[in-house]
Amino acid sequence: MIPKPLLEIGESDLHALRDNRVVEGKTIEYKRDLPGRSDGDRIGFLRAVSAFANTEGGDLLYGVDTAEGIPTGFPGIGQVDQDELKQRLENLCRDGIEPRLPNLDFRLVVIEHRPVLIVRVAKSWMSPHRVKLLNHGHFYGRNSAGAFPLDVGELRTAFTLSENTVNRIRDFRAERLLNLHAHHTPIPIRTGCKMALHIIPLSAFATTERIDIAQYQKTLHEFRPLGRDSHDVLSRFNLDGMLNYVYTRDDRSPAYTQVFRSGIVEAVAVFSEQRDGQQQVKRIHSKTYEAMVIRGLQGYINQLYALDVNLPILVFLALVNATDFVFSVPSGPGEYFGYETNKADRDMLDFSEVVIADYGIEAHTLLKPIFDAVWNAFGYAASANYGLDGKWK
Repeated sequence: MIPKPLLEIGESDLHALRDNRVVEGKTIEYKRDLPGRSDGDRIGFLRAVSAFANTEGGDLLYGVDTAEGIPTGFPGIGQVDQDELKQRLENLCRDGIEPRLPNLDFRLVVIEHRPVLIVRVAKSWMSPHRVKLLNHGHFYGRNSAGAFPLDVGELRTAFTLSENTVNRIRDFRAERLLNLHAHHTPIPIRTGCKMALHIIPLSAFATTERIDIAQYQKTLHEFRPLGRDSHDVLSRFNLDGMLNYVYTRDDRSPAYTQVFRSGIVEAVAVFSEQRDGQQQVKRIHSKTYEAMVIRGLQGYINQLYALDVNLPILVFLALVNATDFVFSVPSGPGEYFGYETNKADRDMLDFSEVVIADYGIEAHTLLKPIFDAVWNAFGYAASANYGLDGKWK
């Protein structure tokens, strides 16, 4: 794999592959011609892509001449419709690999006036993936000699590692929610219903890679607490990584974001009892909380991309200590707090996760299934904040 972010790769990097005689290996492969539409070409492409995903990831370069696996020239791939080509290969992967690959990136680099296509395949934390096109049914790995079929022992190991990763994520999150319930938090927080947004890359439990806190501290400062701007947010290092929190005079913060060295993000905001006229109310406003989560998650996705955290990433939402809190639904366009209020039927509301498989997805689209489940928990069919087009109003 070319040791650079894909968007930064240029002509000089391709020249370096030839000048330094970089041979095909575990994380890089060269092809002269694009995959055609024959069965053999399509299966060959899927074999190469799935093998990278099942091993360490890698770059597949099209438009490169080789001799004994070493690039010798760049004839290019000719004039192509980049969008059509990308769509064709993405559709091929979608229909021909199971489970679906979380991410596939493309870049055309012009060298000596000829375009070379780079297909970057990230290591998948949902592996092993198999080629299912035309009932092919094989699983592939990759070593320095190229792609090879995984044997029974290798498959057993791959499935065990995948299952262990999922179990470790569940255990981690269960522990964090129990800590929230018991008020064991990285900084003292206010009492009330705690909304916890957890963003967990699968790579956090599948590798030992960690974020360099000193190098990326400016980026880590940008993980703002939910619903907050920068003017009242303080930051500090801690054993887990970086903590950003809202400062208050009583030393009881209403919101914090803990960014772990592994790339995990825990964002917590507290809904406290408030005065409404002559009475105290415990309220979660049905549109305000969604706006907080959408804005927060979109920012966190952008920052994780800047930190080069690998996909896929799991997103979870929970409400802790929700007993007696009402869910306020506007009764009409002119009503903000409205008149309809329902209560949850349990103290802990934990909602099924959604998966970020593409950094280009918008947060409001990703979150709709979770928001629908929140409304279900308070007695409604689905979130009323989405239009018929599926977009958040």
